[in-house]
Amino acid sequence: MAAALAMTMRKAHGVNEGEPLPDTTCDVWCEDTVGEYRLPYLCVWRDGAWYGVGKTNPLAIRVIGWRISMPKPSKKSSAQKEPGRWFKTPKIQIGRN
Repeated sequence: MAAALAMTMRKAHGVNEGEPLPDTTCDVWCEDTVGEYRLPYLCVWRDGAWYGVGKTNPLAIRVIGWRISMPKPSKKSSAQKEPGRWFKTPKIQIGRN
């Protein structure tokens, strides 16, 4: 039951099995004696093995799935950080009579 639930969760997250195109940056899901989890760093498939991005040694853990990495959205755009940057609000002065 737990294995079926874990596979359903991987499919819900768009996780693939098999091999991606070489040198494609991916999120990878692994399995060990504790359970299944996604690695907290990006990996690439090359030379028939998974490697951490920029690493020279292959991963020493069983990879059970992968997903092409999507760029994370920025927290706030510059327009949200500085709302007056794109346009100026006219100042209204109330005169005394």
